[in-house]
Parts: sequence; C-alpha cells; structure tokens
Amino acid sequence: MGDTEGVVNYALSIKDINLAALFMERDDEVKVSFRSKGNFSVDRLAREHFGGGGHSNASGANCSWSVRETVDKFIALLPGFREQLKHVYND
Repeated sequence: MGDTEGVVNYALSIKDINLAALFMERDDEVKVSFRSKGNFSVDRLAREHFGGGGHSNASGANCSWSVRETVDKFIALLPGFREQLKHVYND
C-alpha cells in the first residue's frame, strides 16, 4: 500500500467517518481517491460525477479540472449523500 493509500484509508478509522477523499494534483490532472464504509458505493460516486470507477468501497478518478474545481464539485455533492452516509450499514 502506498503512502497516499494509507492517508485516504486513515480517515475511515475516525469515528463516524464513512466517506474519505484524497485529491492530488499531478501534472495536468487531479487524481482523486475515494474510500467508504458499508453500503455507500464510491464506485458509483466516481463513475457518475468524476468519470472514474473502481470497487464499491475503493474507487478513484483522474480529472482534468483544477484542484479547486474538483474539490468544489465534491463539496457541492456532499449534501445529496447526507442520509446515505448516516446509514451505511442499513439496507
């Protein structure tokens, strides 16, 4: 596991944190790593909103937007996921 993987996974060890994201600027793109707990699909989040994908609880994307635009988009999406993130272990 690389250092960046440890950083994004560490956030999930914090009580009541069910979604973590790490944004890294590389050359002309922003690499985003998403992690989640329970039934919250970061694969779906990555595919539908960032053009990425992966697994249900570990996904990522490479975005051509600036870091600020990418983070702003992520923050703008969060309110829409509030209830899902509160109940990640309930079907």
